[in-house]
Amino acid sequence: MKDKFLTYRCKNSFSNIHIKLDSVGDDFDLIIDYDVRIDKEDKKLSNKYTDDLDFIIKDKLVISGNVNDYKSNNKVKELYNDTMDYKKYKINLKRTEMTSQY
Repeated sequence: MKDKFLTYRCKNSFSNIHIKLDSVGDDFDLIIDYDVRIDKEDKKLSNKYTDDLDFIIKDKLVISGNVNDYKSNNKVKELYNDTMDYKKYKINLKRTEMTSQY
């Protein structure tokens, strides 16, 4: 997956993200390349006394492991179930056409 996220009302600020997942059997490598750029003019929108330099971050995150190490992780299940609580966070999730479920 590769995407360029543009910012609202900013001239030349954006973030790029490239996510790559490779797997062989149960072993996987997740590679996330990202860069964030905030233009010097856009920085002045939040603080007019800021410096005249662009703010740029480029980095890579690599996660390697075995799927079996994550299958029965209770913390992951707890976080997933919490994010699906649409009443708690007051969000409206549409039902899917095939299953009529959220």
